[in-house]
Amino acid sequence: KIVLWLAAGWAGFPEFAVPRAPLVRGAIDVTCSDGSELRLVTDADWRWRGSPSRRTGSWKVWDYGGERVDAAAELPDFASPDLDDRSWPRAEAAAVDLALSPDRLGGNRCVEELQPVAIEPRGPDGWRIDFGRSFTGWFEAELTGAPGRTVTIEIAERQADASNYRQRSELVLPASGRARFANRFNYAAGRWYTRTGCERPESVRGCLVRSPFARTLEFSCSDPLLCRIQAVTQWTFECLSLGGMVVDCPHRERCGYGGDAHATTRTGLTHFDLHAFYAQWLEDWRDVQLPDGNIPYTAPTRIGGGGPAWSGVCIQLPWDVYVHTGDRAVLADNWPMMQRWLGFLRTQVKDGFLQKYGHPDWGFLGDWVPPGRGQGAGQRVDERSTMFFNHAYWLLSLRTAAKIARVLGEDEAAAALEREAAELRERVHREWFVAPASYANGEQPYLALALLAGVPPPELRGAVFAGLEAQIRNKGHIDAGIHGHRFVIDVLTQHRRNDLVALLATRTDYPSWGDMLAQGATTLWEQWDGVESRLHSSFLGIGAWFVEGLAGIRADPDHPGYELVQLRPGIESGVGAAKAELRSPRGAIVSDWSVADGHLAWRVVVPAGGRAVLRVPAVGAAEHAPITVDGKSPAAAGLRQLGGDHGEFAFAAGPGEYRIAR
Repeated sequence: KIVLWLAAGWAGFPEFAVPRAPLVRGAIDVTCSDGSELRLVTDADWRWRGSPSRRTGSWKVWDYGGERVDAAAELPDFASPDLDDRSWPRAEAAAVDLALSPDRLGGNRCVEELQPVAIEPRGPDGWRIDFGRSFTGWFEAELTGAPGRTVTIEIAERQADASNYRQRSELVLPASGRARFANRFNYAAGRWYTRTGCERPESVRGCLVRSPFARTLEFSCSDPLLCRIQAVTQWTFECLSLGGMVVDCPHRERCGYGGDAHATTRTGLTHFDLHAFYAQWLEDWRDVQLPDGNIPYTAPTRIGGGGPAWSGVCIQLPWDVYVHTGDRAVLADNWPMMQRWLGFLRTQVKDGFLQKYGHPDWGFLGDWVPPGRGQGAGQRVDERSTMFFNHAYWLLSLRTAAKIARVLGEDEAAAALEREAAELRERVHREWFVAPASYANGEQPYLALALLAGVPPPELRGAVFAGLEAQIRNKGHIDAGIHGHRFVIDVLTQHRRNDLVALLATRTDYPSWGDMLAQGATTLWEQWDGVESRLHSSFLGIGAWFVEGLAGIRADPDHPGYELVQLRPGIESGVGAAKAELRSPRGAIVSDWSVADGHLAWRVVVPAGGRAVLRVPAVGAAEHAPITVDGKSPAAAGLRQLGGDHGEFAFAAGPGEYRIAR
């Protein structure tokens, strides 16, 4: 006897037009002990019975609710082969026009258990459970009360509230007055769980629930604040990685936004093994692409607002995955989707420039929620800067697509994309350049994006970067939103300006990551001021810097999958020491450095499956200080010098461990 437990009547988004009755399609292949084979399929011979679990809430944005469990209706022998189901009605067979694809990951699962740090009384029969930090997942507890009493379970991410985003579960106690509540079909997100209608809960635990993937990074540094920011960033990413996608927030919307993905991808790839995770999500993006080539701003849900920088995930995500894993197939599988989307953009062009398309309020956004700006139509960045943002992102997409075409051997397509990008660059520069060396409104995100997309001609790039540095120093804080903060960090990391990233990352007043933590945040927020969701993907882009900038471990796009790794300690950050161990596809890479008394000590491990370029910077003004490797000269230690500039020297290294001193 095979028994399948399914929660009845759990509907998805209305945009899917999914029938409200539960649908199950499955096949089980059995190989018997005598070698014979048997296939069992879902058909009209199956029987069904209503579940003791029901959903609360409408299962829509802002109202995902929770679970209502009637413990008295539980069947104690449900999983027994002796279950008598003869009185159950037969299932109905229905034809459904849906294409099926295999699940590359498996379902969400509990990956870490949490214990409460406090359980305090609330009223005559209420209890407030504090887990010490916000998390996404399941709750379990033994609950006791009057028989037939409904115990309510409310979940909040804010200490002052009983519930946020209508997160609420219920347990109807059986005749014994005692039952165990455990989530089966829904999850919640928050830190505080309030129980009403029961005695003091017993055997309480929480479970972090997410898609199954491995943690691949161990990081530490000498700055306690930076260590906290890195840990909270990593934890927040885990709390958002559900159902094979990175959701914007796990309580309010639960949507896989492409813009949020762009901001978080490199953080994810430098902290976790996400090869299969992202491959499955990219399949979702291919599935939601519209007949005209346009791509909705979320997948697989097809709702929400955005613009080119959201749909452009179809290009940027495969490229980032390729660089960090070396998987050429991820480019080939998604190349047709990229071409169709770029073709759609061309249909939205008039006189060489993109025209606004999509929803008038939510369909052509720029950098989202920078500090001091809300989400309303009258609170956003000025339209001229938004138009520059979308055109520069279009240019970035064309250039990335050209690189992808070269990798795939599509040389004619690559040449055409390169020509298109060159022509667009000239138009964007001509339209939005502000003399002597700025673009649009001159704020941090727009200067950073201009540099990333290659908008300035070569003779102006240094001046534009100098303008970006001036903006950072004048503000003294990050002044960017979801996309912009990653653009800023990327540009600074590429220019080896870890001093400027550290300036932004170590602030503790508004707006900053440190300000969130100072206000008690245990996960990162949607907006710098914390007005909206306090568990969100907005500002996770800082996570990649701890690996690529501070520890100094960078994948090389020309030798992807860490076949050749670029290593350089981020000593200009002003941090005294940093260590990262990254378990790459080719093995563990280690960068462990410290600076004391004007001298650098750096331990490097290059995995057996890779090679490295080791860049040894000068400490302070000591440009001519000698370099030793394992107490010998670099040449005697087997390193081949590649060059040097301003006291920094580069060496080619094979697999092994190296202890470098300067």
